Amino acid sequence: MTDTRTPQGTIYVCQDCLMAHANGEVSPDRPADLPDVWALWADEPAGSVTMGPPTADADFEIPSSTSTCDGCGDRHWGDRYAFTYWA
Repeated sequence: MTDTRTPQGTIYVCQDCLMAHANGEVSPDRPADLPDVWALWADEPAGSVTMGPPTADADFEIPSSTSTCDGCGDRHWGDRYAFTYWA
């Protein structure tokens, strides 16, 4: 079976969303009042987001950012990591 999906863009997620995607675990230090990891993608099919940017020339990491995490929506300070979303 051939995968006919195409990359739709890049999202940047916090370390907690990165770790949850990579190994299924969330830091026990994550405050309970933060949104659930990957909450913004809860209704999307499995595999619609993959680790890494869609092209080799895109940034994998944005260090020390306060931008909103595209995975959970939180604005806590920290690095953001590139993921590709597919359709």
